Amino acid sequence: MRPAPSRRPPLAEIDTWSLWLALHRGEWRQALPWLLLLSGFCAVLAGLAAFFWLTARNDPVTMIALLVGLIWFGVYLQRRLSTRPGFALATVAALLTVALVLFGLWLLGYALSGENVWVGMLGVIAVSALGIVLGAAGIRRLERPA
Repeated sequence: MRPAPSRRPPLAEIDTWSLWLALHRGEWRQALPWLLLLSGFCAVLAGLAAFFWLTARNDPVTMIALLVGLIWFGVYLQRRLSTRPGFALATVAALLTVALVLFGLWLLGYALSGENVWVGMLGVIAVSALGIVLGAAGIRRLERPA
């Protein structure tokens, strides 16, 4: 008989409740890499939203399907970010808010350009690249286990 698999830690590495407690203790050196990774995640999510807006905004069925997918993803994340449901929900709301602000800035730039598709595509690349740069900076700052 095989033993029951042990439960993986939230997101395999990030426990946002522990991160929150580290921030409250002033342990910025420990928390900064994870904050950079989460910020990078938000920027990549905003880049995805901008890409889908750019390519599917005139197709209401696709937009509804993408919105349903985003809601499902938020529920999935809520279950993975922390063992504390209320805190995890607040964390998902914060992550989606940051992604929404970045998407809003992209959308504003796109609208101010007269909906120039080239500006839209360059904006998608820029927002996504920001996410990659932030995530890479977080990974570089992670302390190696002893």
